[in-house]
Amino acid sequence: MKNTSQTAYFKNHAWQLYENGYCAIPLEPQTKRPVQSVDWMKYCWKQPDPNFITTQIERHPNMGVGLACGRQTVAIDIDAKDARNVAKIKDVAFEIFGETPLIRQGENPKIALLYRTSEPVISCRTPSIDIIGLGAQLVAYGIHPKTKREYRWIGQSTPTELPCAALPSITNVKIWNFYCLLAQEKFGVEHFEMCLAYDKINYTPPMSSISVLFTLLFRSMLFGKENAAFQAQKILTGKYASTGTGLNLELKAGGRMIEL
Repeated sequence: MKNTSQTAYFKNHAWQLYENGYCAIPLEPQTKRPVQSVDWMKYCWKQPDPNFITTQIERHPNMGVGLACGRQTVAIDIDAKDARNVAKIKDVAFEIFGETPLIRQGENPKIALLYRTSEPVISCRTPSIDIIGLGAQLVAYGIHPKTKREYRWIGQSTPTELPCAALPSITNVKIWNFYCLLAQEKFGVEHFEMCLAYDKINYTPPMSSISVLFTLLFRSMLFGKENAAFQAQKILTGKYASTGTGLNLELKAGGRMIEL
């Protein structure tokens, strides 16, 4: 087996990812965690500048590579353990969002589908499907902490080969339609509610994404879009800290939780 313990992942991939329009950040070796000393969350909102990439290559050449998501890209992370269920969820995603050529796999049969954002997308987590957007990142290159093998891109291309601009675009409305279609196909459910679950990572009451979006809408009207974007970044950074995860959600129909 190839010795990957000292592979220079960040050095080998960061510049090409930058040139292709992705937000590359360094990750601790064999983990999914961003390097703690790096202020990475701001790159969920904008692409890093060349100085950032140069500095991180010099300091962290052997680190893994994550893609800060939310403004440039968003990932549909399918965490189902059954291969047939993964395939069904992927088919629904392709129907709603379009067929992405970028499919990443860490632990078989789980996969992540990478798309381009046409508007800011807030992260959310459900038992088997995570939307990786603002305040979160997707591991692109490195060693999976459980399998001890390299992450693989098993679709038609890789982020170092394909510019971000060439990806199908995604919106918040499409994400809602995605959840609705899954609920209908799997459970015959026409109506369900999406509830915020208690934050098990920070042990804090959940933050309502709806209230945040309304707050930002009013700030945008009163103080302008730039001020609203700054406040959104501040809120999400304070909520997610350095966990790189999103809002924890539960889907309920008829009073019981459903797992898609």
